[in-house]
Amino acid sequence: MNTICTVRAGAPSSHKHLGWERFTDRVIEVLNEREEGMVFVLWGNHAIKKEALITNPIHRILKSPHPSPFSARKGFFGSRPFSNINNHLIKMGYEAVDWSVHSYSQQMRLNKLL
Repeated sequence: MNTICTVRAGAPSSHKHLGWERFTDRVIEVLNEREEGMVFVLWGNHAIKKEALITNPIHRILKSPHPSPFSARKGFFGSRPFSNINNHLIKMGYEAVDWSVHSYSQQMRLNKLL
């Protein structure tokens, strides 16, 4: 989830201060209250500022620069976010996520058959 969920085409942050920040802060606060551990993935400076809202020690937080073309080379590349997410999930007793597109496509075809 982005900290600001909409923008005008070609105008980054154009919908800043329209209420999205309050909404996304509240979503994070509600998720933080969960008693089941979660992995929060904070990509970019806007998201990393939301770390202060994640106070429940059962949750895990992964941070890195945003994967956009403007900042991906500043630390996103090589950060292995998906394998790190899976490592945290496994340590927390959950199954790893199969991030492959091929698997997703197969599942969607299977869902259509059911």
